[in-house]
Amino acid sequence: MSIIDKTYFAFGFCEIPMTEVSNGYSSELNTSEGARINQYIVFFEREYLNKILGVAMTELFYSELAKDPVEEKWQTLKDKLADSTNKISPIANYVYCSYLHEQEKMLMNRATEVVDKVENQSVISNYTKIKQSWDKMVSMNSTFFYWLYTNKDEYETEEVKFDFTKWAELLITQNYGL
Repeated sequence: MSIIDKTYFAFGFCEIPMTEVSNGYSSELNTSEGARINQYIVFFEREYLNKILGVAMTELFYSELAKDPVEEKWQTLKDKLADSTNKISPIANYVYCSYLHEQEKMLMNRATEVVDKVENQSVISNYTKIKQSWDKMVSMNSTFFYWLYTNKDEYETEEVKFDFTKWAELLITQNYGL
């Protein structure tokens, strides 16, 4: 179960072009980009949550979200992390940055391949998009972290506490030499 889904990447700040094909199979099976995005969501959403909540609290959060009905405080936390109406989320920005960074690395690793020339073709770096998306995430994080810190007593237990040690890296804007 994930908090966000690939619809967060259909438009707006984190758009990833996806081609939907219909040949009798589900679009999920037909869209390799969609499948790749789902893999990134599964991995990088958990990585992001581990950084902001800590590993133990992330596990508790996922287990509470799996219950039916979801307790109001856990639904509130989820809603603070992902606006499902407007498809805006610091998680989506984090996943998007990770996705584009991986695409950039794959492009650089293919530098020795022979590619047919296409008139007026140019390769544009993703780092501008990564920087913009990261900076938007930092802005959302600062608001969310303040809310989380002021409401921590509602979520923490004797056994499970938030781990605030990784917050700093998620509050620093990027420049990538731009």
